[in-house]
Amino acid sequence: MKKLMNRCPICGKSLEKFKICRDCLEGLKLNPPANYKNPYIKDIFIAFEYSGIGKELIRRYKFKGESYLVYVIGDLMIKRILSFEGLKDFSYITYVPMTKKKMAQRGFNQSLELAKYIGKNLDLEFISSFKKIKETKEQVGLSGSARKVNLKNSFALDKFSKNIIIVDDVITTSSTIYELAKLAYDEGIKVCGLIGAGESMY
Repeated sequence: MKKLMNRCPICGKSLEKFKICRDCLEGLKLNPPANYKNPYIKDIFIAFEYSGIGKELIRRYKFKGESYLVYVIGDLMIKRILSFEGLKDFSYITYVPMTKKKMAQRGFNQSLELAKYIGKNLDLEFISSFKKIKETKEQVGLSGSARKVNLKNSFALDKFSKNIIIVDDVITTSSTIYELAKLAYDEGIKVCGLIGAGESMY
């Protein structure tokens, strides 16, 4: 993993809080509402809106191989989850799994790296709760209903724990976290969602 630069990774200006410059930080729309309807998960927390600077952060981290941005995104996610009074009820943190084929194509699992970083900083035990059991199409460009069909029965529970915080880098239609939360719910596992960026749901 590359070391974090001493300049803002977005625009190159001097760093301020959260390892980005003041202008880019002010350009982020922090703590957007998470009005996703999911009967299997009560609490979903989103660090910033998936637009503008926020979208650029995710694009560079996820698709451009700038894996050091895990520190920037991770710190913003930590700030968001620390406002959750129920955090004390959670001991485990997990991630959205990939197949070996997808892992080889991308080179790293962005959700896994975020979960490890956040877990280490919040003293949460990292656990691989789920596994991806079938290849699926890329979600980008699919409608909400098509995404649900695409992901149906593509995950399985791998390791049991009493509770888990599911980490992912971005949420759009919530199809992915819906599938994982349902698996956990069916086994009596208490679930919370922590997301880097989310689309506007006002």
